[in-house]
Amino acid sequence: MTISTTTNTVSYTGNGSTTEFAVPYVFFGTATSAEIEVVQVTIATGVESIKSNGTDYTVSGGSGTSGTVTASIAPASTVKWVINRITTQTQETDYVENDPFPAESHEKALDRLTAIAQQFQGEINRTIKYPIGDTFGIGAELDSSVTRANKYLRFDATGAVALDTLVGNYRSSWNTSTAYVVNDVVSTGSPASSYICLVAHTSGTFSTDLAASKWQVLAASGATGTTGDTGSTGAAATIAVGTVATGGIGSSATVVNAGSTAEAVFNFSIPVGATGATGSTGSTGSTGSTGSTGPQGIQGIQGPTGSTGSTGPQGSVGVGLAIALGG
Repeated sequence: MTISTTTNTVSYTGNGSTTEFAVPYVFFGTATSAEIEVVQVTIATGVESIKSNGTDYTVSGGSGTSGTVTASIAPASTVKWVINRITTQTQETDYVENDPFPAESHEKALDRLTAIAQQFQGEINRTIKYPIGDTFGIGAELDSSVTRANKYLRFDATGAVALDTLVGNYRSSWNTSTAYVVNDVVSTGSPASSYICLVAHTSGTFSTDLAASKWQVLAASGATGTTGDTGSTGAAATIAVGTVATGGIGSSATVVNAGSTAEAVFNFSIPVGATGATGSTGSTGSTGSTGSTGPQGIQGIQGPTGSTGSTGPQGSVGVGLAIALGG
């Protein structure tokens, strides 16, 4: 076989469902002996962890060809898998004197050397390197660990690597009842000055701790500078009413600027008031004038006949008229 590409790593972002990931380059070994490495990277934090062959994934192919990595559980969308070729740095091809030239074994040995060289090149590509133009012999050899302790790297005026003492660990404004250690840096006072911790302690009163030599001035506040020139007059600000909404009973009234400081647009929310108590009954008003007579209603049903009344008094005697008729 031949190795016709310089690719020796590939990465895939998970999606929670895909489990098979192609390995497009040649690698040696197969199954649990495959000479590859799978690194899981948490995208949000960059934290890396090496996955276990045979537990977290299986390998097919290889042994001088490309192959496939199959995850036991599909990687989530929050991680990516980086699959690297990790060729064992050994040489196991043995040439026996007077034997026929082992072309296949020889080519495999060359392929392994090429794979190893590509791995080293990948490592070199991820290092900090000086440009080719730096031909004046800048050294990059560091001092011993004892000399380097509590120092940081920098580049001097010639561009060479140098060591400097760590100035301190800035802890923001000083606070009481706080644990501080040597080289912690705080600011306090008005105007503020910076102080570096000389003795590990839990803070009490700053003036007392300073007098006890637990702190030392690192950078004193400077004198107040001269007043600057007056700036030009800015554009006049504007205020407009945006929306007026009714809030619920018992809520707080609010005003929100939906515009800017220069062009304010105020949106109001005004709560509904609670229902008040019932008032006392008022005095009776004067009688109004009589209204006009309404139309006559329908005649009602005749009632039953009443009982016979008592006999009235005797009338006077009338005058009789007699007429005799002759026969």
